[in-house]
Amino acid sequence: MRLRLDTGSRSKTYTPTMTLKGNNSTLTMAGLEVELVHIPGETDDQMGMYIPSKKTFLCGDNLYKAFPNLYAIRGVPNRDLLQWVRSIDLIRSYKPEYLVPSHTRPLEGADYIEGILRDYRDAIQYVHDQTVRLLNRGFHLDDIVDKVQLPKIFQKHAFLEQLYGTVEWSVRGTYNGYLGWFNGDVHQLSPVNHRRRAKGIVQLAGGVDRVMSEAKSALASGDPKWALELSSHVFLLQPKFAIEVRAMALKELASQQTSSNGRNYFLTMALEDAKMVTNKPSPAQMQGFLTKMTISSILKSMSTKFKGDEYENEDMKVLYKFTDIKECYMSHVRNGIMDVYQVSFVDDTDEADVTITTTEQTFKEILANIRSPTKAMLFGELSIDAKGSGMATMKAKRYFDMFDKMEDTIHQHDEV
Repeated sequence: MRLRLDTGSRSKTYTPTMTLKGNNSTLTMAGLEVELVHIPGETDDQMGMYIPSKKTFLCGDNLYKAFPNLYAIRGVPNRDLLQWVRSIDLIRSYKPEYLVPSHTRPLEGADYIEGILRDYRDAIQYVHDQTVRLLNRGFHLDDIVDKVQLPKIFQKHAFLEQLYGTVEWSVRGTYNGYLGWFNGDVHQLSPVNHRRRAKGIVQLAGGVDRVMSEAKSALASGDPKWALELSSHVFLLQPKFAIEVRAMALKELASQQTSSNGRNYFLTMALEDAKMVTNKPSPAQMQGFLTKMTISSILKSMSTKFKGDEYENEDMKVLYKFTDIKECYMSHVRNGIMDVYQVSFVDDTDEADVTITTTEQTFKEILANIRSPTKAMLFGELSIDAKGSGMATMKAKRYFDMFDKMEDTIHQHDEV
C-alpha cells in the first residue's frame, strides 16, 4: 500500500461578501431571519447560527458525538477550555429545540439538548479544573495525565467517548497553555540534545542489540509504549536496526486507540518509517495552497524560511513588482533575517540590488513548481534586473538559495 497526498484537486478562494462586527448580528438570508453568534471554542473565530422561527441553533464544532478535540495533535495554538465552556453556556441560554452540529446528527428536544450541552460543558470544565488543581499542587505533567480521568458518570456517556479528542491530550494541552514548555523539572531547563540522549541511553544499556532485545521483550510482555521508546532511541541513531520493532509497537499502540486521530497518527508514522507514504504536497496542491494566500502574506511567510544561520552576514535588497495587481514589495536580507515591507508602485528604484517583475499568478506558479522561471523569462512573464555589475539571474538565484524550498517546510524528518 502506498498513500499519497496528491489528489489532483485544485483549491478555490471565495472572498466574503459581508463582514460582521461584534458578537451578534441579525440578518435575513433567503427570507429567513437568522442570528449569527460568536461562539469561540474549537477555533477562536467560530460562528454559530440561531434561527428564531425554528428554535434551531447551528453550533458549529462546539459539540459533536465524541469527546471534544480540546487539543489537536496536528499542532495548533492553545485552545481555551473555559472559553469553550462559556460558548456552550451561551448556546444553552437560547434554549433551542433543535441543535445542529457541523458533524454527527442533529439533536431534538429542548430538555434532551439541555442535558447533553450541560454534560458536555461539565466534562470540559472538569478536565480543565482538575489539571489546574494538580499543577498548582506541583504534580509532574505525566502524573497529572495519569490522575485526571473523566468521572464515572461520563465515562460511558454517548457524547463523551474518546473517539476524537482524548483526556490525555487535553490535559497536556491545558498544562502547556498555562505553563508553557518548561515543566519545572530542573533537568529539563537546558536538556541534552535528543540525539545525545539517545546515544547515551544506548551506550548505557550496552549497545544497540541489548536495547532492541529489551524492546522486543517489552512488546512481547504487552508494553508497546516502552517498546516504542526504546526502539525510537535506536531509530534516531541506526534506523535499520529498529524499524521493524518500532513499526510493531506503533501498530500495537494504534490498535489500542479509541481516538481515530490517535490511531491514524500511529499508523501513519509506521508507514512513514517504511517510506510507504509521502507527506510532501504535489505541485498542484502547492498551487492550490498558494492561490488562497495574498502576495503580501506569501512574502512575509518567507521570513520563516530564511536560512539565517547560513547567511547572517548577507545584506541584499530585492524589489518585487507585480504588474497585474500594481503592488510592490521590498525584501531586505540583513543580520540573519528577512524584512519585507510594501513600497509604492514605481517604475524604478535605486535601493534594490535586484528587481523582479512578474504577475501574481506567474510568481505563485513558480513557487509551486508549476512553471519554470527560465520559461517564464523566455515568454516575457518574468524579468530580473540587477544594480551594478554581475548577472541579474545569478544574483536572484543566490537570493532564492537563501530560503528553504516551499514544499520542504510542510514537514521534515529529523536530520543529522
